[in-house]
Amino acid sequence: MPPRRAVRGRPARRNVEEQGVSNAPEVQSHGEVTNAEFREAIRMQVVTNQTGQQRGALQEEADTLRIREFLRMNPPSFTSSSTTEDPENFVEGLQKVFEVMHNTDAKRVELDAYQLKNVARTWFDQ
Repeated sequence: MPPRRAVRGRPARRNVEEQGVSNAPEVQSHGEVTNAEFREAIRMQVVTNQTGQQRGALQEEADTLRIREFLRMNPPSFTSSSTTEDPENFVEGLQKVFEVMHNTDAKRVELDAYQLKNVARTWFDQ
């Protein structure tokens, strides 16, 4: 009798149910979904996605406007490379700008950091 050759192609399927192991979680049937219900579910997902995208775009626009307004007020910058530069003047100048802008503390820190230059920025980033 000639030796058996390895069979090429797909391996033989095993009956998972006979082994008592489930291959996928069971899905409970709630009855059939009508076309109208399916369309409504898809429409709701589209609306949800569009709303999220619009919020993201509005937030980006608000951030851009906030930075533009901040820079129009000509805020002081701080490099800390000069001994004649007083950090207290920098802080007081920014406080005056922020009193007008009415920003949250988190936004103030972002804008403060934007005005740090050279050595001061390196120090802040570390």
